[in-house]
Amino acid sequence: MKKALLAITVLFLQLPPYASGAEVVVVPAPADSADPASTPTLVFEVAEPQITLIVMPGGEGRLGLKDSSTFSRNPTTQMAARLADSGFSNVRANVVAMDTPRELFPLSLRAEPAHLSRMAGVVEYFRRKYARPVWLLGHSAGTLSVSEYLRKMQADVPVAGAVLSGSMYLIKLPDALDIPLLFLHHESDECRSTPAGYAREHYEEAKRINRAPTELLLVTGGESKGDPCRDGRHMYYGVNEEAAKLLAGFIGRTVR
Repeated sequence: MKKALLAITVLFLQLPPYASGAEVVVVPAPADSADPASTPTLVFEVAEPQITLIVMPGGEGRLGLKDSSTFSRNPTTQMAARLADSGFSNVRANVVAMDTPRELFPLSLRAEPAHLSRMAGVVEYFRRKYARPVWLLGHSAGTLSVSEYLRKMQADVPVAGAVLSGSMYLIKLPDALDIPLLFLHHESDECRSTPAGYAREHYEEAKRINRAPTELLLVTGGESKGDPCRDGRHMYYGVNEEAAKLLAGFIGRTVR
């Protein structure tokens, strides 16, 4: 019994204050969508928001949200959700973590019209709900979703800014852009699909095609842990707060 109570206490202490108090909002599929499944999202609201930041998780894209969910253990969601904490930074962002009813594997599914249309439906839903500019943040495999959205959907359902965190070498950028674009990466990322060297190359390419501010910000510190592509430095283990500060700083400098 004592061991069970201790485990519960430790779990409670590990839950960061910014990761609670959210609610699930289910976004209906657009009327013309080929996939009728709705999209669960986890929403962290703030008073008088400047932007809405929509998070695209990596991996298979699944958060496993339930109707009663009020937090997520997904590291990217937890990092971004710090921006919904008024005591963390001066940036005021509604943070929306997007789940998916279908696993996004193989990775080619992130470039498919059904997935990109689902993203566009979520972007439009929260743009209307909050009447604020919408930004996209993708981490790891989520950067494929964001980069493909910028290539194929930006002209029709535009976003006001984008963040490619732990970006994969597979991403392709559009021919031209005019929105703030951040490459956020751990300088010692150990995942072979997301080395920091490729982020630097993508950043140099983006500077040539983007008319708006474009930055590469590198996270340092943290430690190796578990699967190098699903944990450790790739997921900013031990430096989650530092990554969030770099994210908040870029948004604060560039939000329109």
